[in-house]
Amino acid sequence: MYRQINPVPKTKPYTFEINILGLRDIKPLAMLPIKKAYIKFDMNSINVSGEPENNLPSKTTQPKDKGSNPTINTSLKFDINLPENEIYLPQLQCQVFDYIFSGMFNPT
Repeated sequence: MYRQINPVPKTKPYTFEINILGLRDIKPLAMLPIKKAYIKFDMNSINVSGEPENNLPSKTTQPKDKGSNPTINTSLKFDINLPENEIYLPQLQCQVFDYIFSGMFNPT
């Protein structure tokens, strides 16, 4: 008799609040100076449900200040289920983009 194994760990609900103050010493892409940098958090990087239909929308800050040391001063809050056991905790991934030419070009 075979026993079916569930590869998804037991989870419990968590509430996250991320306070983003700003970015410092951003290096420009090629010759273009930094215009308006913003951060995009990949919520699927912490999705442990194993369900492809649970695609979570990315959380993004708004492009505000100009330059290589922009102050973002934003708070993001969201609820998500994470594993109870610490060894299975995923890492939240994010990328920094630059808002150039009214959003027509967004280099990472």
